[in-house]
Amino acid sequence: MVNIIYSFNKEVHIHSGDKEEIYRGQSYEYINELCMMEGTTLDGKIKASKSLLPGCNKLPIYIARLEDFLIPLGAPKSKDCIWISANNYLTCYEKDQKFYIKFIDKSVVEVIFSAFTIKKQYLKYRRLRKKIEEMRTKYDF
Repeated sequence: MVNIIYSFNKEVHIHSGDKEEIYRGQSYEYINELCMMEGTTLDGKIKASKSLLPGCNKLPIYIARLEDFLIPLGAPKSKDCIWISANNYLTCYEKDQKFYIKFIDKSVVEVIFSAFTIKKQYLKYRRLRKKIEEMRTKYDF
């Protein structure tokens, strides 16, 4: 159960509760490889999301292997982009002029993005999820 994925010092850090995995590379490369395991690319996933929410940027993508949407908090191809799990996100808040994300497992991570940005990105996920549910109902998936 992934909570957050980010890059630091040319390494990808993947937090799952109190567990952390580290790989060489950038978060964009790691997520692109997750997409390639599904027969597409990160660009392909972004285009699919944009087709459902035209005019929006920095859209969430669905990763079947994780059974989850990943929400970018910045430009998806940026080395500074942090990706959070939609399923595991609980809330975000500000404390002492720092911003934090709390996950369902009660783990907390400090981030460089404001609570406003995080909430805005989470609302995009909710809109995208609603569109997908409407399609599933319409076509009986």
